[in-house]
Amino acid sequence: MTKRGVHDWAHAAGWGFEAELEIVNSSEATAYVAKYASKQSPITPKGFRRVRCSNSWPKVDEKSGPKWIVPAKNEDVAAFINRVNEITNIPHHELWPAWAEVTNTLAEKQIYL
Repeated sequence: MTKRGVHDWAHAAGWGFEAELEIVNSSEATAYVAKYASKQSPITPKGFRRVRCSNSWPKVDEKSGPKWIVPAKNEDVAAFINRVNEITNIPHHELWPAWAEVTNTLAEKQIYL
């Protein structure tokens, strides 16, 4: 592969006119190439963003705080109640009144699911 060949290939791929050919023997090179190649992939969803924590941030304890089970997008109430039952083993006859109470409370505050 020549420098001109790399230039022509990069331009044809839509990566612009500047291209350099350099042999890299580093484990970080794979991550670097994968990062930029995935940005160009047609299967990457529009607006996709990677979210990472800084190395110096403290780790969050997975078991701290309340656990929330929320309805999935377009999940009907019956499917949601069944899913909560499967996760928590709370009987259906207890979940339905709790759902109704929450729904009424939110409706009073004009918040709709």
